[in-house]
Amino acid sequence: MDATIHSTKTEISSSSDIEYIDGETFNQLAKQLDMLFPTAKPFHLLEVGGGRGLYADKVLTKYPSADVTLIEPDKGVLELNRPNNRKHLHCSLFEEHTFDQHYDIIQFNWVLHHFVANTYYETILLQQQALRTAYDQLADNGLVVMFENFHEGILVNNLTNEWLGSDVASSNLDPSIRRLITSNARSAVCFHNRSTWHDMLLNAGFEVILHVPPHSLRSLGQFSAIPTEAKQQNSGLIIAKKAN
Repeated sequence: MDATIHSTKTEISSSSDIEYIDGETFNQLAKQLDMLFPTAKPFHLLEVGGGRGLYADKVLTKYPSADVTLIEPDKGVLELNRPNNRKHLHCSLFEEHTFDQHYDIIQFNWVLHHFVANTYYETILLQQQALRTAYDQLADNGLVVMFENFHEGILVNNLTNEWLGSDVASSNLDPSIRRLITSNARSAVCFHNRSTWHDMLLNAGFEVILHVPPHSLRSLGQFSAIPTEAKQQNSGLIIAKKAN
């Protein structure tokens, strides 16, 4: 697919340079990983958009036999990582990276919504290809881990650039919704609800998919102004497993 990616390296990095996974959230995630994967044995985790490695450092501290590879497009941010001989850094975009190995866990922490192309259709293909690449790069019984902001509701379900780029001058739209559309059409983001991501994971080849109940995390600032009757936003976790 020949699609122009609107999300710039700076935009992705500015998101990945913020650590949203606090201690409590990390402990919740670790419990899930320990149940689904033999984490007591050596394993290799790939974090997409790993920023300055705050999450990677948590993994390396929690699991002394683990290795973590970060793929981060911003060299300046990547250089802020604390040195660790079990941490491997690559300055690259995930969709352009050349892989030379398989991984046991591949993790996307609030980055997949930045995979945006010219149109909604191309964006779906781009995000789908990212999940398919993750599937292909996983070892047997490997896991893909997704933290995302899910958008559910009557007026806002799949909050996409196609919708954001629609006729914002329409008199049928509430002014606050119109401001939201105008603001975020420039932000190159494409959010979905849980069921859409679930279907995309199935299409990527995953058969076992676990939805972890929503938990309270920071909301995205530009979406906090949406009237509560227009949306239901929550941050949550999806884990999918690759079969043998």
